[in-house]
Order: sequence, then structure tokens, then C-alpha cells
Amino acid sequence: MKNVIVFCAGVGRTGKSAVSGPLAEKGFIPFPSPTRAYYKAAGVKSEQELLLGSAAFRREFQEGMVEFYVKATQDFIETHRLKSDAPLFCERSPLDALAYLTFHAPNIDLTGLEHYQKLVIDQFNQFVNDGHSLVCALFPYPTSWIRAGAGEDGFRSTLAGKDTTVQALITHYAIMCADKVTDFGNVYMREAPVEERVAILAEVVNAISLDRTARLTPNRG
Repeated sequence: MKNVIVFCAGVGRTGKSAVSGPLAEKGFIPFPSPTRAYYKAAGVKSEQELLLGSAAFRREFQEGMVEFYVKATQDFIETHRLKSDAPLFCERSPLDALAYLTFHAPNIDLTGLEHYQKLVIDQFNQFVNDGHSLVCALFPYPTSWIRAGAGEDGFRSTLAGKDTTVQALITHYAIMCADKVTDFGNVYMREAPVEERVAILAEVVNAISLDRTARLTPNRG
């Protein structure tokens, strides 16, 4: 069987964490989002607090977050890849961290931005070289429950302009990776009940796992 890693991508409150438990019940090994651990280590209480910081501080913070995500993801996958053929499930992806860096650090130059893009792309290609197929599950924004005001917890900034921009950047980076990573595909997770989203991911992963020669097509609807 082929080893599959599923990365969830999307802004806050779009339903990524909601599928984690049900997928674990189906045999997936979950990796919770490392975002809040990074905020705590950096001494920042919330995204709202980050938004009040200077441009230089926000850039430094988000550059550190990309590096933190890359290392945390690497450690998780290295821990599990030799122990089991079970698919791995990451609640957030380094693509999210790239998107937030681009949003929070508009003063970053192209050389700096491309450095972090390469960091993520190189990591993904290394995962492929190690025998993994990569699936990016794109969770759309906004959703009906976001429009109803659900999921606000005081930690996230819920500014619609910010979330819309970051979501567009996440999609941009997912498309970029589909072009630059040899076994990487995007699955669009339309708004649906949790059990339907879980079934879609399980079906995609099962199809890939059973075909040793399969290569992911860049985008799946």
C-alpha cells in the first residue's frame, strides 16, 4: 500500500478540526494544529494581539511560524512513517503558514518570500521521495456557520477581509504545490456535514493507497 499524508488547508472555523476525530476512528493518525503551541511559545495571546503589532514584529513572528510548522510536520511524519502504513492526517499545513506570512508581512521582498516557499516545496518533495502521496484538503471560506457567527473563541481574528485574503493565498499556494510537487493533489472540501467530508477523504485516500503506481492529478473537485 502507498503511504498517504492528508494536509488540511483553510482559514479558521472552516471545519478542519471537526473531521479529525472521525478520521482517527477510521484508522488515520492525526496531527493536531500546532498554531496555538507556537503562539504560546512566542508569548502572543491571540491573533488579534498579533494584528496590533508592528510590521517588523508580524513578519518575524510569521517567518518563525513557517519554520515551526515545517519542523513540527517533519517530526510528526518521521515518528510515524516507519511504524505504520496508516494514513497521516494533519489538521493544518505549512501552506497555511505560508499564506499567513504573505498576509502579515506585505513588506517582505520576493527573495525572502521565495525562500519560505522553497522550504515548504522542498519538504513536500522529500515526503514524496520517501514514498508518500500528498493530499491537500481545501476547506472553503465562508461557510453557513461562519455567517451565523459560530466558532468565535477570542483567539482568532474573524475579520472577513483578512480571512478572505488568506484563504485566497492558501488556494494559490496549493495550486503552486500541485505544479511543483510530483505526487500532490488538491481535494476541494465543499461545505457538507462532517460525515460526508470524512467519507470523501477516506475514499480518496483508500483509492490512492491501493494503487502503488498512482500519481495524484493536481486538482480534484
